[in-house]
Amino acid sequence: MPRVPVDQLVGQTLRDYFIEQLLGHGELGAVYKARQRAQQSMVMILTFLVPEGLSPQGRERFLARFKQESERLTKLRHPNIVPLHDFGEYEGYPYLVLPFAKGRSLANLLKEQTRFTPEQTAGILTQVAAGLDYVHSHGIVHGSLNPATILLDEQHIVQVARLGLVHLLETQGIEQNSHPFADRFSTAGIFLGSSDYIAPEWSAARSVDPRVDIYALGATVFELLSGKPPFIGINSLTASKNRLKLLPSLHTINPDLPSALDSV
Repeated sequence: MPRVPVDQLVGQTLRDYFIEQLLGHGELGAVYKARQRAQQSMVMILTFLVPEGLSPQGRERFLARFKQESERLTKLRHPNIVPLHDFGEYEGYPYLVLPFAKGRSLANLLKEQTRFTPEQTAGILTQVAAGLDYVHSHGIVHGSLNPATILLDEQHIVQVARLGLVHLLETQGIEQNSHPFADRFSTAGIFLGSSDYIAPEWSAARSVDPRVDIYALGATVFELLSGKPPFIGINSLTASKNRLKLLPSLHTINPDLPSALDSV
C-alpha cells in the first residue's frame, strides 16, 4: 500500500485528531503534535512504518498484533506511566495517540546537571518502580527503559514513556526469521533498545520479561548518581553476564556518594 510522505500528514485529520506539526521522524516512524477536536486538547501522535518488504500475511499479522497490544495498553492507568489514549491506522500508518508531553526526559536533564543527588534519585526510583510494578502486574514489559524514556515535570512527577513498543514492533511472530534476536529487532530491522541499559542475560532469554526492566532501572539509577551508565559501548546481545563482576564503583566515580551505595 503506497503511503503519503510523513510531512504531508500535517494538516490531515485522523478521526478526531487534527495534525498541526511534525515534531520529528526517524527509521521507525514519526511524531506529531495534534489537537483533539472534541476536547480541544493537545496530544502527540506516533506513526509507525510498516516495511514494504513484509508479505501480505506478515502485514496482517503485524497490524493484528498492533491492535491487540494497543487495546491492552489503553486500559493501563497509573500516575507514573504515560497513558495511551487511542490508536488506529491511517494511510498505511498504524499510530498511537498520547498526551502531549509536559515533562523533560532524564536524558536531557542529565546533559544540564550531569548527575542527581541521592535524594533526587531516590524520589525518581520510587516513582519509576511503582509504575513498572503496575505494568508488570498487567503482563506488560517495557523492554527499552532508559533515561530517555523517563519524564520528570516541574512538580517532580515522574512518568515512564514508550511502554510496550518493543513488543508492538518486534519481528518475532510476524515473519519467519532465522535471526537469533528476532524479538529485539523491529520489522524494519531496527534494534529495539539501548545497549547501555540491556541486561547481558537478555541474549540467552527466550522472551523479554520484567527482569529486563529491573536491570535497566538499576543502570539508570547508576547513571543518575554517577553521570554515566555502568557499562558503555558493550554489545549486550553477545556480552557475558560475567561483566557484572567488573561493575565500576559509584564511590570512586563520585566520592561525595556513600561507599555503601556500591553494595546496593
